[in-house]
Amino acid sequence: MLTFFEKSVRAVIEELDTSERGLSTIDAEERLRQYGPNAIKVSRIPLWKKILEPLLNIFMLVLFIAAVISFYHGDIVDGIIILAIIGVSAGIHYIQRFSTERILRSLQKHTLQLVSTYRNGKTVQIDSTNLVIGDVIVINEGEKVPADARIIDVKNARVDESMLTGESNPISKQTDALHGKKQVFEQTNIVFQGSFVISGVITAVVIKTGNQTEFGQLAALTQNQDSSSPVQKKIDTLVTQIIAVVGAMSLVAFGLAILRDMEITEAIKFVLALAVSAAPESLPVAISVVLVFAMRRMTARKALVRNMNAIESVGTITTIATDKTGTLTKNQLTVQETWQPTDTRYSLAQILSRSITHSDSQTHDPLDTALKMYSETESTTPITTKALVSLPFDQAHSMSGNVWKQSGHFTLDLKGAPEVVLHHSDITANEHDVAIKILHKLTSQGYRVIAIASVVLDEPIKSFNDLPKKTKFEFVGFVAVADVLRPEAKRAISAALKAGVTVRMITGDHAETAFHIARELGMASTRDQVFDARHMNTMSDEELDHAIKNVRVFARVIPEHKFPT
Repeated sequence: MLTFFEKSVRAVIEELDTSERGLSTIDAEERLRQYGPNAIKVSRIPLWKKILEPLLNIFMLVLFIAAVISFYHGDIVDGIIILAIIGVSAGIHYIQRFSTERILRSLQKHTLQLVSTYRNGKTVQIDSTNLVIGDVIVINEGEKVPADARIIDVKNARVDESMLTGESNPISKQTDALHGKKQVFEQTNIVFQGSFVISGVITAVVIKTGNQTEFGQLAALTQNQDSSSPVQKKIDTLVTQIIAVVGAMSLVAFGLAILRDMEITEAIKFVLALAVSAAPESLPVAISVVLVFAMRRMTARKALVRNMNAIESVGTITTIATDKTGTLTKNQLTVQETWQPTDTRYSLAQILSRSITHSDSQTHDPLDTALKMYSETESTTPITTKALVSLPFDQAHSMSGNVWKQSGHFTLDLKGAPEVVLHHSDITANEHDVAIKILHKLTSQGYRVIAIASVVLDEPIKSFNDLPKKTKFEFVGFVAVADVLRPEAKRAISAALKAGVTVRMITGDHAETAFHIARELGMASTRDQVFDARHMNTMSDEELDHAIKNVRVFARVIPEHKFPT
């Protein structure tokens, strides 16, 4: 069965029983009742389970039995003390859990998002939670995608999907059907909930809502799974051993008491007293207090710990698997290097500034933001006039730019894909070879390279399609951009490695980009330490174990691969 990205726009609309003008109000209300609101629901832990959680372990069971024995033996004070210890330990757990969940609830509060939607053939604004399958929505630059949707019309749109795929570079979108199996980051005719449109306008029909979206399925993967921490397992093993030893000692003591003609009642009391005295009643409170102090210290460093078991597990870590985008890097593109031919007459910073879309509102494109910051820093002549025509990114031509009116003529200052710009540039074969070598050098360092050029026009154009076919560009140079590494990342990785903890990077980025960053951070030194996760689905478990034995970087990883199965 074909998936939505493999089907044409017409086929998708027919399958969803909708139209390019959207649903009627009656149909939308019926589907809302059928599918439910467009909200991600994560199953919650029942209250009774939360109450019993700190009490359901062998240690607490032993203490409870010790309290019962104390009451039976007549040691009321001892029994009360043991019950008080159980209560204090559980109370510390409840207070810490409540505090953490209160913070999480504040972080997870739903923010109202109004979405432009076609209803009854007209554009209306509705709450994103009321979207249903078959709704036709319009998403403009800077807006968040409210649901998974198949694109039916697009105007020079690019989308930031880094929070879903880990790919820091924006993805260009189109409407054509795709063929063959495609991963999330390859589905260029689909927009996914949680991503952001950074340029252009997208019209799309909703295909999935709520928990059925890619983002919703990730939420299902992250639901709590009951498992004891390594420390808790060791404590349970220790307590089991203590029970066995105390049980053996009690039998021996009981036998010796009988041999010495002690009354059976007195012998039982003696054995029970021995058993109670062997129980380490203060250990649960001591452990809880230590863990709470550890959680407080981590909170002070802006690390939120959901439960105390996580703190216990930290001490047994042997490998850290870390994401790249937003964790090791800031998810913020900046200009790293520039290059110009020696005989150019242009200022790269000046032409670059004239190729960027300047507006009163802040740009949502991270690339334009990076280039704008660089041009403002390096350019000596500020731009005081507005462009005559602004040409947004054109996917077919892989370029964007601005048309300017200057004394008696017009100029087009543009930026675009290096191969495309070089192909249209008026340069010699030798100059082309030199530029290609520089391009390969920059890309091998994991940089994204943008070419800058300028064109003199006889008359202004409204799109790149209006450019005469024989138009030759004046090549200005290259700008290399990359995501900024967090300054603390290298120190943290070095500290982990010195502590004997292996660090592995897991990212949706290209292998070359991931390798370059890993090398800068001291995580990898050779390319054979990088594994392309797209090969995982075709490998057996044995082949995979062998392939990743010495791997330190996993590239092109999809979200599902980041969770244990």
